[in-house]
Amino acid sequence: LVTVSYAFSEAAGYDRSSAFPVSMVAMSVDALNIFLATMNYSANSWVLLVEGESYNLVASSREEYIPVQNATCPAMSSPYPEVRAAVGGWIDAGRPDGVEIDGEVLVDTVALAVPGGGIALRLFLVTPRSDFVGQIEHENEQQLRTARSTMIVVVTSEMAILLLALAASALISVRLARPLQVIKDQLFNVGNMDFEHVLSRSGSLSMISEVSNLQSETFRMGVALASFSKYVPRTVVKDLLRRQLFAEVGVHRTNATIFFLDIVNFTHTMDTRGAVVVIEVLRTMFERFSAIITTNNGTIDKYIGDSIMAVWGCPEKVDEPITDACRALSQILDALVEINSDLKQRYDLTMAIRVGMHYGEVHAGNVGSSDRLNYTVL
Repeated sequence: LVTVSYAFSEAAGYDRSSAFPVSMVAMSVDALNIFLATMNYSANSWVLLVEGESYNLVASSREEYIPVQNATCPAMSSPYPEVRAAVGGWIDAGRPDGVEIDGEVLVDTVALAVPGGGIALRLFLVTPRSDFVGQIEHENEQQLRTARSTMIVVVTSEMAILLLALAASALISVRLARPLQVIKDQLFNVGNMDFEHVLSRSGSLSMISEVSNLQSETFRMGVALASFSKYVPRTVVKDLLRRQLFAEVGVHRTNATIFFLDIVNFTHTMDTRGAVVVIEVLRTMFERFSAIITTNNGTIDKYIGDSIMAVWGCPEKVDEPITDACRALSQILDALVEINSDLKQRYDLTMAIRVGMHYGEVHAGNVGSSDRLNYTVL
């Protein structure tokens, strides 16, 4: 009797940073009209369903009373006088449960509501008096009232079933919307390279298999991009996502500060050390130095053995590329004192570094082949 469907819509040109998917439950008015048309409780009775205090027409057992394409139409503005008389007479009488209009029409009403809160509806049962009394006017009035009350109870029960179905659909909608909101938030975080929240797996998997699969694939994509961003400058990946570009060979001219850092005599010093010590020393030094560089707006271009190449000014522009690079160098020299104190205690080692910097015009971009690229500056 009721057509329930799900719809997910995305307005053209919407702002991805704030918009999110919409879950909607729709009840077919045409199907409701057909259902009400089956309620022939007397030869000429008819049923009208209106919305809340606005009394907008929703459905009727007489389809012609409802506007074309279900356009908004208050009952009091209906072109049909019988509709205006039924609703208007009931309002003028003080909105009782039942009212007799001009001694000819009996109008009974009942208020309906979606369980848990929702759109308030009111059902009108309109019956010509002649359907019941005919030539024996006003006879057996009590029996007539009982019959009318029975009709209202039956109609109310049937409408309650429809409203319960609508409430169940709304509950399913909520269970569907929450996982989709989580997916939307994860995709937004991916676009901003905020992988910490993507990898947290916040929220449980949906009971709907298609949505559950989408949640799992979104998480896998976040893991892949988080790992990928550790092999290339994160600013490069973020720029590709933001501008929706396909990476290809090509460079452009710009001004930037190029920075090289090399550990003095690292190969000779580590010649007699095991691989575990070599990796741990590099990790200790590179972890501190890299954090200082990125904190001061620099981009790690690459690690070359025991060397670091960094750049200020591309791929993202910075206001003070020279000042930022010099500040980073000063902080690196301070950090080296602490690092050597730690290495001395752990491995009886002290390390020195060499640094070279240059500011000027460079060629920045992707070099390599169509299958394998490397972002760098020349």
